[in-house]
Amino acid sequence: MRNDLGQKESVLMVANADGTEEKKLAVRKYPDRFSAGGPAWSPDGRIIACGIQNYSGGFYTGVIGVRVADGTTQPITSQRREGVVPMRAAWLSDNSGIFATGAAQVGSRSQLWSLSWPGDEALSLTSEMISYGDITLTADSKTLAAVRSNQSLNLWVVPGGDASRARQLTFGDEREDGTRGISWTPDGKIVYRTDADGRPNVWIMAADGSGNKQLSPNAPRNHDPAVSSDGRYVVWSSQRTRNVGNSDVVLLSGFR
Repeated sequence: MRNDLGQKESVLMVANADGTEEKKLAVRKYPDRFSAGGPAWSPDGRIIACGIQNYSGGFYTGVIGVRVADGTTQPITSQRREGVVPMRAAWLSDNSGIFATGAAQVGSRSQLWSLSWPGDEALSLTSEMISYGDITLTADSKTLAAVRSNQSLNLWVVPGGDASRARQLTFGDEREDGTRGISWTPDGKIVYRTDADGRPNVWIMAADGSGNKQLSPNAPRNHDPAVSSDGRYVVWSSQRTRNVGNSDVVLLSGFR
């Protein structure tokens, strides 16, 4: 697949094994595009499964099948999933469907899905605070291998820069505490961005890790908090709608 930002088009290309006779099989125009996850050929060679993304009226992803003979497309599932992660796909050996990765909503982890073909059935295989990426199936489709990503970022304080006195403030796996924003208040509290509750939100806690509470109202994304010099306000960026291109600046006063 090729994304031409200048022409605002995303193209699914096919070619012979030696690179000859390259041609466009299917084209999607902005705000539609093919997902960066890559295509997957069906076992009979007639259909290419591709993840797609759309940036208008609410960001979503989906999966389509492209017929190799003439480039016509057909949805493999009509269910739209919100999210920004690339989709990966792997066909069952009997051509009856695919396994795919994708996020169910903006800010959530990429999970494993089973999609029927032809048909319009989608079954969630996993539901965890862990992300699944690249997938592949054995030739008999009895075993699936997937890359499972487990990331843990916690907050620590180091009084006086003395590493021997370092103290951990937040705990737990599959967190991104402080990523996309961390700020001290004048009275010694910490405002930070975390996805500990499954959504990117802005939280505040005391310097010893106590008194944790959420400041931002739930939205697809809240990040980059900053505290005013007088400690009266906290400001952050918030994606208030499903449109990935729209972000607002939110101002909160009296948050302490």
